[in-house]
Order: sequence, then structure tokens, then C-alpha cells
Amino acid sequence: MHEKLPRGAISSPTSLEAVVEPSPLLRLPEELIDKIMRLAIEGNPIPRGKDGEPVHSFMIETACRASLHAASVPICRRLYPNQQASLYRVVRISTFPMLAAFCATVRNCPAVRDLVVEVRIRMVMSTNLHPDVTFRTDWSNPDFDPSDDTDYDEALRIVRPLHLSLLLSQLPRLEVLTLENVTTTLRHVLLHEDTTPSLVPNLKKLVISALAEFPNLRELWLERWTHSWLFPEVAQPPLVSITRLVLTGTHFSTWPGPDLADICPNLVVLELDTAENKPRFQKILAGAPTGLRRLTFRSVADPGGSPHVPECLLDDVLPRFKHIEHLTLSQFLFTPAALLPYLRSLQSLRTLTFAEGALATDDLLLGIVDEPLRPPRLRRLTLNHVWCRRGPTVESKGWQLPPDMDVCEPPLWDAWAPPYRLPGCSDEGLTAAVEAGRRNGVFVDGTALETVGWEDDYQREKDVATAQHPEEEAEEKEEYEGDSEEGDMWDRQERALRRHELMDALVHEEQEDDDIWDVQQRVLRRQELMEEEWPYDVRYMDPVDLFEEPVEEDDEDQGGWL
Repeated sequence: MHEKLPRGAISSPTSLEAVVEPSPLLRLPEELIDKIMRLAIEGNPIPRGKDGEPVHSFMIETACRASLHAASVPICRRLYPNQQASLYRVVRISTFPMLAAFCATVRNCPAVRDLVVEVRIRMVMSTNLHPDVTFRTDWSNPDFDPSDDTDYDEALRIVRPLHLSLLLSQLPRLEVLTLENVTTTLRHVLLHEDTTPSLVPNLKKLVISALAEFPNLRELWLERWTHSWLFPEVAQPPLVSITRLVLTGTHFSTWPGPDLADICPNLVVLELDTAENKPRFQKILAGAPTGLRRLTFRSVADPGGSPHVPECLLDDVLPRFKHIEHLTLSQFLFTPAALLPYLRSLQSLRTLTFAEGALATDDLLLGIVDEPLRPPRLRRLTLNHVWCRRGPTVESKGWQLPPDMDVCEPPLWDAWAPPYRLPGCSDEGLTAAVEAGRRNGVFVDGTALETVGWEDDYQREKDVATAQHPEEEAEEKEEYEGDSEEGDMWDRQERALRRHELMDALVHEEQEDDDIWDVQQRVLRRQELMEEEWPYDVRYMDPVDLFEEPVEEDDEDQGGWL
């Protein structure tokens, strides 16, 4: 039996009643604890497999549920309020059952309502139908539209429009709302219910597949992949609070209106992002507000195409915007001769970016950063119009050659990709632009700077790789050229036999009318030229193939044949 300790006494470390020291985490300031909790809960990355690719959607949902369950387990009474606030600050939902559960939680637990700041609803392979009617879903049918639930009875839906309206009304601090791949009836709550804007008075950012009007909305992200209308055809009150508009999709050339200046008159940031490699933004830009401060273009680069596509040029449209501070230009949108005067006229331009494929010639770059003609307030020039890739070197691999040496010649390690330079672009021009930028206070960066010296580095690595396998080189030289008298004799015998085979081939091709001496000379010359180009492969070609194609441009006047 242990002796009973006096009141207030502390037991020794060997006692069964030893006091456990509190965690040092409890001594941190409240603000720091909140930050730690937020990072712990929101910092979970998307699960990926061994190949680095995201795992299947149902595995993502399972992993997210597991991570949220682990994060929701109370740590201690002291930290639980911080933990709960971080857990509910950003809510991610990927299925309709998850959305229904969240609606029930908010309805039954009033304490969490003031904690929600952002709700991301991004449905992944989920339908708004109860399990007893899931037989109607057919993901393999291209005509199946999981978002169209207008024909279903109200009782069949997992989440009804009333549920979403009630949820929004119970989140007074909601600032960011994302709706992706939700059903038609739920979208109507945002787009067509007159009372919805009053339910979310603090909403500042909305990501949705169509337009919604909210009085305090600052940013609007829209996607348009068909010829459908994004904005209402009938004139509506303008969205005077919208200052940033992001349009993503295709078919910009068939923009149906209305003019952006009419519906978003106070727009200062416009971003146009298309999956097309020949973007046509003229129509939408012609009606954009002229007070834009930031203008960004993104498109899929087409490195193999012509540097000039007239139907994509914005030379006549860009001068409308005289107050641009930040400009990003992609491929095919300008000609250097027209762009340079426009850039020099921008008194407020601070950053300029050339995206992949943009025709940023040496003369254009030097004209942008060299005094006294450069834009007066330009501070940063980002050159991403060209890129390259340097693979591992033999030295970095411990002077080991790659195991698949037969794949390339010489045997370099993979991942070497040369830069695709457009006409008028060179290493010298990039170097001159960087030096001029340093003199004039313009910071020049971007992927293009990494291409300087790529050819020299590649040639140097080829030389190193060649020097690392001299035995293979010697064997090839002996095989192709012959470095012994016996080899030379065998080579001459094989050549004589080859000529005889070619003569038979000519005869079988019904060319008996040719003078036999001319035929012999043509065969001999043809084989010599072929062996100079392909000293090994020529011995294993079909005999007829050696005289079916022209071999010298100089002989085209004589018919192009030997």
C-alpha cells in the first residue's frame, strides 16, 4: 500500500501518480496555434500512386474522408476550439451524399455556422439520386448527363434546391463558393432565385459554370466550351462590383455578347484562357472596358506552326487599352513591328510577360528594355516564349552511361530537349536584353534564359558520352570502315556481290533498253553514294530500293536519277 500523500503534495517520478507535463504546444499564442491547425488540415495533398499520377476518384474521396476523420478527432479540450475552427474554415465536398451530410451538420450544430468561410463543391462521378434509382445512371453512355436532374421527382434527389438555399442562409461568414459539376436544379438556386444574393451578403468570390448576379461580388470565373450564352440576352443591371473576370474555354471567335463594358463596366482585370492553339480574342476585346489594368492571354502553344496567323492578331485592338500595368501575351497575338510602339505608349506598364510561342524577337526585346524608348515604369520582363530541357549528365550519374545505349547515338541520358527558336530569336538577343535590363533597372527572367548555351552544353555532353564508350566506337569503326587488310578484302568481295545483285534487279525491272555500260556506272555510283550516307544499312536494303529515288539535287536537271 502506498502512503497517502498530504494535500497539495506532488508524487515522485517513480509513483504511479506521476504528473504528466503539459505539451509545449499549449504555451504558444492563439494566433500561432490557429495557423498550425489550418496548415495541418488544409495542407493534405491529393493522394498519388507510385507513378506520380492522381489515384482514382473514389480513392481520393476515401483518403479525404480518412484525413478529415483523423483531423476531426479531438486533441484535447484546450485545443478543440482551434481545431474545430480550422476544420470547418474550408469545406471540400465531392459527392452529393457528402453535401447532404454537410447540410445536416450545419442545420443541427449551430456552433459551426460562423466557422465556415469557403465551400468547394466539386462533384466527382456522383449523381444526385438515391441508391434505389441509380440504375438510371450510365457513365459509359456519351449522351448521359449526370447534371440534368430536371426530370426527376423531388423525392428522388439526395439534395434538393431547398436544402442548398437553407445551407447558404445559415453560413453568414461565407466568402468563397465553388460549384462544379452540380445538377441543374442546384445551379438554379444561384442563378435564378431572386432571394439568393441576400442569403450570402459577404460572398466575394464565386466559381460557377454560368453567370450569377451578386451585389458584392468582386471576382467572377466563367467557362464556355460551346457556342452557348454566358450572359443573359436581355439587358440586365450591370455587375458594377466585378473587378476581375476570368473566361476559360473555346469559341471566343463567336462571342455572342453583350459587350463586357456594358455588363462589367468597372472591370480592371481580364484573363482570357483558351484550349485552342490559334486564339481569336478580337471580338470580345473590342467590347471590353478600356480602363483595364491587367490583361492576360493564355492559349495552347503550336511550336510547329507559322509564326504569323493574321486572323489571330490584336494589333488593331490592343491600343484601346492605354492604362495597362500588367500584360501577358501568348502566341500569334501580335507582330513585333506593331507591338513595340504600343508598349512604349503605356506610361503605367510595370510587368510584361511573353508566353510560350510568342514572337519575342531580338529587336523587340532590345527595344523594350533599352533607354530612352522603353516604357518608363517597366520593372519586370518575363520571357517564357521559348524553353528547353537539360537532362542528366554522365558526370552527375557517376560517369555511368545509360543502360539502353542502343536507343540513341551517342548514348545520352534522357530528357534533353532542344529549344524551338522562332525567326529573329537567338542567344545573343537574350543576352543583350538581360544586359540592357540590368543597366536600366528592368529585371529579366523566364524559361528563355535557360536556353542560352544549350547547343554548346548538348555538344559537350555528346563528346563526353562518346569518350566514355571507346570500345563501342572502335567496334563500329572496324565494322563500317574496316581497319585491317582482311577486312578490306572482305568488304571488296561483298561490294562486288552487291553490284551483281543490283544488275539482276535492274534487268528484272524491265530496263533492258538502257545501255549496259550506263547501267553499270549508275549502279556503282548509286551504291557509293549510299554507302557514304549509310555505310551499314545499305548492305541490307532491298536491291530495288537503291535506284528508285533521286540522290543528288544537282542531278535533277538530268532527270534526278543516277
